[in-house]
Amino acid sequence: MHALVTDRFNASTQTISGLSAEDRFEIVELCHRFDHAINRMDQAATGPMFASSASLITPKGPVEGRDAIVAFFTSVAPLAKGNRHLTVDIVVDPAKMVSGLPSARAASYRLLITAVAPTSLVASGTIDDEFIKENGTWKFVSRKFVMDAPSPDAIASQSK
Repeated sequence: MHALVTDRFNASTQTISGLSAEDRFEIVELCHRFDHAINRMDQAATGPMFASSASLITPKGPVEGRDAIVAFFTSVAPLAKGNRHLTVDIVVDPAKMVSGLPSARAASYRLLITAVAPTSLVASGTIDDEFIKENGTWKFVSRKFVMDAPSPDAIASQSK
């Protein structure tokens, strides 16, 4: 086995860099459940996914607090209609404890595609997440969405 793999993975404890395989699965599942809620137009379902003091950084600006985050996603819901939000290539790493709670970070890519055939890519970008585990449940503490700049061809086709 490659040295890097053996350094990061201890098969006897199923712990990868301070996070168990179960922790990693739960974090990835949280990211996917978030997308499902947005895609189903159920923005209220995102509320319990965030810590009460969570922050959200979007191209439209920062949003602070769980209630304000849910209100933000509700306000932009019409923009989500007819599209599918996909979070892919999620890489989870441990982070320092936050107020005595286990924490983690994740980096991923964001794809927004149309929900009609043939599908097309509407937008892409990255997501940087921070999580804490409160009462046995992983929650978002911070989500930062950074969208890629549109290509010159896309800009030209939109101006026609």
